Amino acid sequence: MKAKKPVIDEKYKGKLFLTSNGYRDKEENQNFNNLLKACTGMGVNALFVNNSTLTGHNQMNTPLIMKFMQDNGAVVQEVTLNVGNLDMIKNFDVVYFAGGDIAPLFELANNSNLEQVMLSYLQNGGVVFGESAGAIVFTESCENVWKLKRMLADNKGKYADDLPSFKGLGFVDLNFYPHWNYLTQEQKAKAEQYAEVYKIKITALNDGQWLEYGIKDILMQIVRRKMHRR
Repeated sequence: MKAKKPVIDEKYKGKLFLTSNGYRDKEENQNFNNLLKACTGMGVNALFVNNSTLTGHNQMNTPLIMKFMQDNGAVVQEVTLNVGNLDMIKNFDVVYFAGGDIAPLFELANNSNLEQVMLSYLQNGGVVFGESAGAIVFTESCENVWKLKRMLADNKGKYADDLPSFKGLGFVDLNFYPHWNYLTQEQKAKAEQYAEVYKIKITALNDGQWLEYGIKDILMQIVRRKMHRR
């Protein structure tokens, strides 16, 4: 009897993919789209986390991303995660955190055991995609990115006030700045000046680009973070 082909190739399991803009029907996005396609084929159960869209951000792209995964063969369920339903994550092969507004995701991260749930999920071979705001929540802190965006927006809009907490899940230690290719040269110069003044490194990604982390990378970062806090 021929062995059944695994639903998702082993090389993708236990991986965290942090992307600038997730799926988009654009030429510069084809490599990422192929990655997402490889992880959402026939027989895959995918969970689409929409928390970052609840305040009206990125709502146009949400159905397009879900349709891409469904057309590829995945069974997709959309959910707003909260303290009471995090346990459902373990029932899915892939979890996709949508982009949009950072605030709802950081509120969830700081008021639930999302860190432990996601760590356990990855340790058990789960595949996680974080898009834009959905990627930033996996960093240690969004304070620098939040204040940089505030500066570039001239202290207006959603970045005008601080978040109750800038603390993220802490799986990676970087100042992740998505959609870098949409900034003007003047904005990029201001961002680089901010980085120089505050002595930080900005991890800038253009749309179509992504970062990949294995479970060993994440565990090492968590150890470093805990040792630093002692």
